[in-house]
Amino acid sequence: MDDDRGDLQAFIRDLPHPIARGTPGCEATYQYQVSPWWMLQADAQYFFRPSGGIPQADNPTTRIGNEFVIGLRTNIGF
Repeated sequence: MDDDRGDLQAFIRDLPHPIARGTPGCEATYQYQVSPWWMLQADAQYFFRPSGGIPQADNPTTRIGNEFVIGLRTNIGF
């Protein structure tokens, strides 16, 4: 069984393209009721290893860095 695991690790290591891993992240959001008919929602997200930590297309020796994303959503109802 240990030989099979070693073979699999060697196979993965020798692949021409790395296997993408998960993209963990965290998110914070807040809703604010501006008026009875208008709501704003702010959102901030931080992603670790976006795209699973694969290398950059234009520089294969460097992995894609962490990313911070902010957004604002509005709902208006009449």
